[in-house]
Amino acid sequence: MSELIKRKGNPVLGSVEYTVLEDISFSQFDEFLDSLTVENDTWNLDKQSAPTREVFYNGHKHCAIIALDGEEVVALCSFVVDMDFMSDHPAFTGNPTNVLNNFFLAPQGMSKPSVDVQMMGILYSYVVKKSHWRKGIGKKLLGVTMSTFMKGQSTLDYQCNRMVHMARTHLYNKGSRGMLESLQFHEVNRDDKQIIYAYVLDTSGGNPESYKHMVPLDEEKTEEKPMKIQFIITGWHYNQPEYYDGLHELEKDNDNIKVFWSCHKEPPKQIKDKFKWKLFFNGGEESGCYDQALNYLNLDDETICFFMHDDLIIKKWDFVPLCLRYMNNYKIIGNCRDYSDVLDPFEVTDIGISEEFDGKTFKDYVKPENQHLFTEKMSIMRVRLSFMCTKYKYIKEIGGFEPREEAYVPPLTVKDEWSDTGQSHYRGGAGLSSFGNIFPALVMYKINKVLGSNSIAYLSDRYLDSDYIYELGRGEIDPNNPIT
Repeated sequence: MSELIKRKGNPVLGSVEYTVLEDISFSQFDEFLDSLTVENDTWNLDKQSAPTREVFYNGHKHCAIIALDGEEVVALCSFVVDMDFMSDHPAFTGNPTNVLNNFFLAPQGMSKPSVDVQMMGILYSYVVKKSHWRKGIGKKLLGVTMSTFMKGQSTLDYQCNRMVHMARTHLYNKGSRGMLESLQFHEVNRDDKQIIYAYVLDTSGGNPESYKHMVPLDEEKTEEKPMKIQFIITGWHYNQPEYYDGLHELEKDNDNIKVFWSCHKEPPKQIKDKFKWKLFFNGGEESGCYDQALNYLNLDDETICFFMHDDLIIKKWDFVPLCLRYMNNYKIIGNCRDYSDVLDPFEVTDIGISEEFDGKTFKDYVKPENQHLFTEKMSIMRVRLSFMCTKYKYIKEIGGFEPREEAYVPPLTVKDEWSDTGQSHYRGGAGLSSFGNIFPALVMYKINKVLGSNSIAYLSDRYLDSDYIYELGRGEIDPNNPIT
């Protein structure tokens, strides 16, 4: 580290020193930005009105703060200041920047105050190199930047009654979110990509010692329960490792997300090592998997559940926040639009899934406590159980998945009068489609009857495919409905 920096008495944490941007050259700044790789997944340089990096550097070198580990630049924090409501401030121009309005006022449904209310907004942007994550650098960096800014402003001859510190972070950047919350920032708004946080100070006292943190009213009244999300995956094909790696990262990076594998076949080591799982009796197709998992897990009614096959192709994990947003208006979310159907509960299956069910109706496969719902032939909107998002309380309202446990009969795997190859099949046919279609249809009947067809939404109008997920059929791509 240069003697110039050492002599300045800058804040130091461990081997890392915090100083202003001007203490490095533009070429060092440029090299730092070029060195960022995975960091750019959740951050990019907010050049504001600067057309180039060099113009940004020259305009921010006296105020942006960097972290140096030896000679290496490992973090950067910059900010933009909004003086729209600071008519007494020497930097007030009357030309609005709209930072406070766009990131603090409007998201909370607050109207713009007058320009003489003397409220200042500061929007921060920060990044830490991956090599230095989880070392407290981001928290120290933002804290130093905030403190330096406030001390500088307190020396100027003007009145500021309220100072709103704001920061944006990616929805899945757990480290950044935790850091902001530890600094007592509170969430203002979120969409499917980012969360806006704010830290509001009453600065009417005129000096930093008298500043008071203004806690939002809703935080004073109640502590909001964190949203719980449960993924329930059917364990059978085990043929999509990238999908499983994504699940593992999602669970690892989010304390409120849990993944459980409901297996009808012994899982491979990759699954056993990374996830909570249980091997259940192979019966009931995916409906059986899901019901067995729900009976095993202890879920709260408000838990958001993602019921998913293990042979999906995940294109983008953005379906998670999108489904959470959809849940504000719907109760059941499917990946793709399935064919509508008409179900007659009194239709007879001459050859049942076992001899016990020979000559029985569809209704006879339903749990006794739910049979009262099956009163008539009815048109139903369907959601493929390859992927369904809902709240646990809605599954409880319909009485869980179907069929009844007596119909939990595994497929046959021997040559017989129905199959001359011995491939998996049920009695009465050469494949699995018969009861593989009946059981989901029974679930959909209840959803339409109890929750209503208007409670259903889809991520796509295409069959099997959306911008986020492609649903394989028994582990294979459907040539009539290829992936896009």
